[in-house]
Amino acid sequence: MKAPFFCLVAWAFASLPAHAFCMSPIVPFNFGPPDPPGSFSRPNVPYCLSSYSYSASHTCEEWELDRYFSDIDAYVASLQRYLNEFNDFTREVASLSEDAERYANCEAKEATTQHE
Repeated sequence: MKAPFFCLVAWAFASLPAHAFCMSPIVPFNFGPPDPPGSFSRPNVPYCLSSYSYSASHTCEEWELDRYFSDIDAYVASLQRYLNEFNDFTREVASLSEDAERYANCEAKEATTQHE
């Protein structure tokens, strides 16, 4: 009993004109590039290193150097996170662009074949 019904449904759908459904790309609500870490978050060189560039000596204590280098490492890590997030964003933009191209091509094909 199911086989004849299935054949009837299949024949009905096969006899309809084939029209594609064009789905427009969906842009996420919060879509946008990531915010870069501001230059204000870059660690300042400690005063004890101010003469190091011309004298090659400093007056810093060990804890001051440790803290400065730790701050530099954290800043570089935030720049790396920003780079990774921005690369993800560019991949999303490329995908959205491909979706928009497929949609435009689908709509154009649909428009040119709608009266055939």
